[in-house]
Amino acid sequence: MKKSLLATLVAGSILGWAAVASADQEPLVPAPEGKFIGNVTFATQYWFRGLKQTNDGTGAIQGGIEYDHPSGLYLGAWGSNSQVTQSPIDTKTATASVEMDFSAGYRNAFAFDDKATYDVGLNYVYYPGTQKATYNFDWLDFIGKVGYDLDFAQPSVKLIYSPDMQYESGSAFYVSGDIPIPVGKYFTVSLHGGHQWVDDNRRFGLPDYSDYGIGIGTNIAGLDLMLQYVGTDLKKSSCALTAGGGSCDGFVFSVGKTF
Repeated sequence: MKKSLLATLVAGSILGWAAVASADQEPLVPAPEGKFIGNVTFATQYWFRGLKQTNDGTGAIQGGIEYDHPSGLYLGAWGSNSQVTQSPIDTKTATASVEMDFSAGYRNAFAFDDKATYDVGLNYVYYPGTQKATYNFDWLDFIGKVGYDLDFAQPSVKLIYSPDMQYESGSAFYVSGDIPIPVGKYFTVSLHGGHQWVDDNRRFGLPDYSDYGIGIGTNIAGLDLMLQYVGTDLKKSSCALTAGGGSCDGFVFSVGKTF
């Protein structure tokens, strides 16, 4: 999310943002008029691609803002509190207490079918105060996403390429699929599955792995409520190296407001 929005992000996201990875609130097509869309969320845990980014019992406060242009172009920023530590082979001690993301891209419907949509963009993940670590915490993602509105469900597939993943662990790919399914008038069930590949697993601190999630959400009095169960196929010994430590699966509850 670009620098013109940095001041806004610091005000809203320095409180901490812990967007649960599967809680994707992107519109299917551009807004009819350019506008800002903001959100604030509290989550019992911050999970990213199936991995804990905050310690147990910490919780996470999340905030973000996005500008959608009628052409389909968008700029955005969000931030989160975190307890992400350095690469396991780093010789210096560092912990990231805040994560800040800056993104830009273009989304629209395909000309042949307005129910088929695409989204191409980039996202820069930045951890203030970690620049003294031996291996860089920050990284850049190039993102491509396609989706289709089936009326009874809205499946989508996303491919993310990182030229140099976190801790300078080399090129990385993440592919995922998500299916939100409306159930009745008030609830939505969300299904998620993904797989992470990293070139230098030793420096990254984890082997390649798959992650999954299932959740149910609703809206009450203008608040978005979601309960999810998320996890990975990592062994417990590998999970002990992640930010939250201990395990790579569990429940997370979030309450959010979009404005």
